[in-house]
Amino acid sequence: MPTAPLLGPSTPSTAERILVQTRTSLVPGDDYAERCRLMRNLICQHQWKRDYNHGWDRWYEYRALFGYENRRCYFVVDGGQAADETEDVPVIRYKWDGEMFTPIYGPLPPRMELKLKDFPFTPVKLDRKRNQDQAQPQAITNADRREVIRARLRSNMKLPDSDRDFLREHPEELQVLRQDMAPQFINKIGLLCGEAGGG
Repeated sequence: MPTAPLLGPSTPSTAERILVQTRTSLVPGDDYAERCRLMRNLICQHQWKRDYNHGWDRWYEYRALFGYENRRCYFVVDGGQAADETEDVPVIRYKWDGEMFTPIYGPLPPRMELKLKDFPFTPVKLDRKRNQDQAQPQAITNADRREVIRARLRSNMKLPDSDRDFLREHPEELQVLRQDMAPQFINKIGLLCGEAGGG
């Protein structure tokens, strides 16, 4: 697995947004959490000679559906602090080939520029008290739960015990998942639920 030497913590003196495009099959690691952690660290090591720091940096992924081979996906790591939400933060682009980062020069394609607006550089500060007062717990439907499980499988996330229990307790939902999922996920669903042979 590629790594870079760590020279000690540093943070950009100015706000920088790093955008990396790659393919799901080129991202090192096993499951979603490990792959995202490794990519965050690789990006920060390449750009700032240090690992990702949860106190200084922010990150996003887009289309990181690791359950599928060779799908285009993106990682964004934001470092430094913008003076305010209106500051124009430079976007530094790279392509990851599984071994090294190659710079991508030129302006952002319009669709990519538009998509990046969904990921604010300066996170919106929420008024927690107001949100807690307004938040009413909503019952999650079986269809909603099934969609969450489907998304986790597509992203190659580990299913929590509560999802496995749900599928064991609701065999009809397990059957719907089997009918709707791509073939590479069908055996995985059965194995996760403790069925012999996965099917």
